[in-house]
Amino acid sequence: MKIKIIDAKESNQISNCFDIRKKVFVEEQGVPVEEELDNFDDISIHALALIDNKPVATGRLILSKNKVAKVGRMAVLDNFRRTGIGSRVLLFLEKKAIEKKNRRNITPCTRICYEFL
Repeated sequence: MKIKIIDAKESNQISNCFDIRKKVFVEEQGVPVEEELDNFDDISIHALALIDNKPVATGRLILSKNKVAKVGRMAVLDNFRRTGIGSRVLLFLEKKAIEKKNRRNITPCTRICYEFL
C-alpha cells in the first residue's frame, strides 16, 4: 500500500479534494453544499491524500495576513477512517504552515473529526 500526501495545485487534484468533502460533509453529514464550498477555497492550500493513487482524504490550510494558519475541512472517506491517514494530512498541513512562517496554528475540530485521526 503506497500512501502519498500532496499539495493539490492542479485542477483535477483540487476537484478530488472537493469530491471527498462533498461525500463526507454534504452526503454523510447533511451540510448544504453552498456552505461546504466557500470563498476560502480559492486562497487555501489543499492537501490530498492518496492510497495507491486513489484519493481518500483531504484538508485545507487558510493563511491569514496576521500569520495565523487555520486548518479545516478535514475529510476522510469512510473506508479509510481509523487508519491514521487523517493524522498524516494534518501533519502535512501543519508543516506547510511552519514553512510559511506562521506564528500560530489553529485546528478547529468537531467531535466527528476525531473518528478519523
